[in-house]
Amino acid sequence: MIEHLKVLEEELTKKSRILKRLSEQYTTSEEKLTENSSISEETLENLEQKITENDTLVREEIEEKISKNEAKVEKTEEKFLQNEEKFQNPLEEKMMSPTLRVCVINDR
Repeated sequence: MIEHLKVLEEELTKKSRILKRLSEQYTTSEEKLTENSSISEETLENLEQKITENDTLVREEIEEKISKNEAKVEKTEEKFLQNEEKFQNPLEEKMMSPTLRVCVINDR
């Protein structure tokens, strides 16, 4: 009977050690999981911030390019109008009488 009790005590001690090790492993795993979760949240926040910053930069660049292109379009339109006037004036001069043409040429 005493032998049997000793065997049971040894088994109980072994199982207690195993249970203690498992409990420590669980605690360690739980701590790592919490740490990883926190790191993941920080990483996600950093990524969201970088995306927002990049989005802002890209929008600013696009707006700047659009503004430059609009300015180029305005200059092109002005040049077109000037060229159109230049082409119309010689036609008007050709349509004038020879006497008026001489006066116009002399005035210039």
